Amino acid sequence: MPVFCCNGFCGPNSTINNPQYFQFIATATDVQIQIHVDICSAGQGLQSAIVNSCDWQPCPGGIVPCPDILDCNPGTSPGGTMVLNASELVIGQTYWLLIDGTSGSTCQYTINFVSGVFEPQIDEEITKGEAIPGIVCQGFDDFTMTAGPPIQNAHGYIWLLEWNASTVTSTEPINTIDIANNAPVGLWDICVLAFSGCDTSDVPFCFVVEIVAVEDVVKDPVTFCVEEFPFFWHEILIAGPGSYKKTFNNSGGCPYDSIWIVDAYPAVISGFIDTISCQIPFVYDGITYDDPGTHLLEFPGMSIHGCDSTATLHVEFEYVQLFIQQSCIEGQSLLQPYLINAGQSVDTILYAWYTCGFDTLLSNQKDLVINAPGCYCLIYDGGFCSDTICSYYYFNPCSDSCSVISESICVDDSVLFYYDGTSTPGASYHWLIDIPGSTDVFYSESDSVAMIYDTSGCYHVSLTIVGDTSSFTCMDSFCIEPVATTASICCSHVLCDDCVDLTFNFIGTAPWSIILSSSAGPDTISGIVTSPYLHTVCISQQKDTFTLISVTGFEDLCMGTVSGENFVIIAQNENLNPVINIVDSVLCTNSFMLYYHWHECDSAFILETRQCYVPAASGCYCVDMLSQDSCTYQVCTDFVTGINETGSEISISVFPNPTTGRMELRFPASISIPVEWKLYDIRGIEQENGIITGYISSIQLKKLNPGVYFMRMRFSDEQVRILKLIIQ
Repeated sequence: MPVFCCNGFCGPNSTINNPQYFQFIATATDVQIQIHVDICSAGQGLQSAIVNSCDWQPCPGGIVPCPDILDCNPGTSPGGTMVLNASELVIGQTYWLLIDGTSGSTCQYTINFVSGVFEPQIDEEITKGEAIPGIVCQGFDDFTMTAGPPIQNAHGYIWLLEWNASTVTSTEPINTIDIANNAPVGLWDICVLAFSGCDTSDVPFCFVVEIVAVEDVVKDPVTFCVEEFPFFWHEILIAGPGSYKKTFNNSGGCPYDSIWIVDAYPAVISGFIDTISCQIPFVYDGITYDDPGTHLLEFPGMSIHGCDSTATLHVEFEYVQLFIQQSCIEGQSLLQPYLINAGQSVDTILYAWYTCGFDTLLSNQKDLVINAPGCYCLIYDGGFCSDTICSYYYFNPCSDSCSVISESICVDDSVLFYYDGTSTPGASYHWLIDIPGSTDVFYSESDSVAMIYDTSGCYHVSLTIVGDTSSFTCMDSFCIEPVATTASICCSHVLCDDCVDLTFNFIGTAPWSIILSSSAGPDTISGIVTSPYLHTVCISQQKDTFTLISVTGFEDLCMGTVSGENFVIIAQNENLNPVINIVDSVLCTNSFMLYYHWHECDSAFILETRQCYVPAASGCYCVDMLSQDSCTYQVCTDFVTGINETGSEISISVFPNPTTGRMELRFPASISIPVEWKLYDIRGIEQENGIITGYISSIQLKKLNPGVYFMRMRFSDEQVRILKLIIQ
C-alpha cells in the first residue's frame, strides 16, 4: 500500500504521507462516513479517501471518482468534519477507509457517523485504567490516561473528564492531554468507554486523578539606586519601583509565578558650592577650572546608600594678575604695574607703594617714581582679592643699557627676541612688544619670542625678568627694514636652437645681483645696471628649469623679492633634426608641420606644398618647414631616378580614383604579367602589398585612414610605375 506517494491524489498539492487504513464491508450500495478532526499536535489537519483496495492507484488526471478512489477529502482543519460519500458499491464486498495527515500532520480524530457499513458489535468491557501520574499540578503538560484491555472491534475510546465536564476521544486505549492552568484542584474521576460506530461498551471504567495547585514564590524585595533603573530580570523590563511577576516551571514541569517587589532609594538632593577665587586656575577635588561659571560635580557611589550623588559648583574669579616694569619716561625712572589679566567683576584696582619694610607709604598712584635702585613693595586691591609684590629693583633703564635683539630685521623675516644675559633660575619672563598698525602690545611669558613683521618701521620691546627677590627690565628698540628691490623672470620657451635669452626686470637701485639656479647648479650674476636685462642660457638636455633664487640692489639691507613666478622652463623642440625619407621615387619628410615648401637646391621656386613629393627627374631637392613651435627647418637630399623606371608611355587605368578601397585596374597588353604592388602612405610607410595576375583585375584594400597614398608597381621585366591614389 502507498506510504508516501501520489502527488495530486485528491486535487492539487495533496500527497500521501503517513496513512492509516480501516477495512469495512458494504451493507448498502451507498456509503457515507463522517470523520471529525479533533486536535493536531503537528501540522494543519487531515485528508481522507474511500478506496477499493490497498493497492489503489491515483485517478487519471487527479479526477475523482475513478475505479480505485471512490471519494476523497483533500484536507480539513481541526474542528471540521470530513464527509465521504461513495455510490454503486457491491454489498458484501470489502473496501478501505484511508486517513492521512495533510503534509505530514499528526492529529486525533473521531469517526462519528457511518451508514451502509457493517458495524462490528462490542461485546467486551474495559476493566482497568490509570492516570500517569496520579497527582498533577495546574498547567501540567503531557498528562497520560491509559485503559485496558484493548477492546476488539473498537474504533476508538471516549474519555469523560469530570473536572471540566468535557469529552475527548482517541483511537488507541491511551490518550495524552494538557491540564489547564486554571483547572480546579481536587480529586476527579476519569471515565472511559470503547466505541465502534454508534455502539459502545456497556459500563464506563473510572479511575481518579488529583489536581493540585502550585504556590507562588515571593522573591525577597530589593531596593535599588535611581540610576540603576532600567534593567532586565529574566527578559522582564524593570523600569522602576513596583511589583513584577514572572512565570517559571518547577522540576516537575508545573508552572508557578515568582513575584518580586522592587523599591528605589529616595533621589539624592544635589548640593551647591559657591566660591570666589583669587587665583586662576581654581582647583577643587583634584580638578582644574579655568573658566568662570557653573560646573557639575559627580560623586559615583558616594551617597549614604552607595548611590551616585551630584553637586553644582559655581566659580567666580576676582583675581588680579600683574607684573611691575621698570620704565624710563622723559629721563625719569618709574615702576609701572602692567595688568596681565583680571576677573570679570574687577573694574577698579587700588595701589599702595611702600618700602620693603612697610614702614613708609610712598604713594597711592599707579606708577611710582624712583630716584635710585632699591627694594619696593606694591599692595594692589581689586575689591575682593588683594596681593602684594615685593622686589629689589637694581637696574636703571634711563642710564643702563641692554639688548634683546642684535640683528637687523627685514619685512616678512622671522625675528627672535631673547635675553642673552644671566638670569636667575626659576625667574618669570614678561615681554611687551609693539604690534605694527595697532595701539595694543603683544604679551608673552616665554623666555624668548619669535615674530614676523609685514610692515616696515621702528618699534619698542621690553622684557621684565622677575626673580624671587629682584626684578630687572630690559628696554630696547628695533627697526623693520623695507624691501627695496623687486625682480621678475620671463619667460618659458620651447627652443628652436640650443640657447635662448631670459629677460629680467628690476625695480630698485642698480647695480643688481641675482642668483639663478638650474640643473647645473646656482649661478651668481652681478653688476646688472640695465632693466630689462637679457641673459643667455643654454641647455644640454631635453628640459631644464631656471629658478630666480634671490635678488639684491645697491646697498640693500634686505633681500629683494621676486614678482610672479620665480622660475621658467626651457625645453628643446621635439621635432629637431628633420629628415627626408626616399621610398622608391617618393620623397617624404616629418609630419605635423605647419607648412612644406619643396624646391630644387639652387632655386626658390616651390614645386610642392605637401609632406611628400615625387620628383620628375634626378637632382638635389630641399624642403623648408615650419613646426608647431614656430621653428623653421630646411633639409636637402640628392635624388636619382631609376634607370629602368617606366615612362608615361605605359597607360594604366584605375577606376574609381578617389576610391573607398575597392578599385579596378586595367593594363595594356604590352606589359609583362604578373605585377607586384606595394601601397605606401605619405610618410613612406608600407600599408599593404599584393600580386596582380590579370590585365583586368580588381583589388579590395583593407580599411585605411582617408588621405593620399602611393601604389608602386614592379612588372616582371623589372620596370617600375608609381600611381597616386586618394582613399576616401
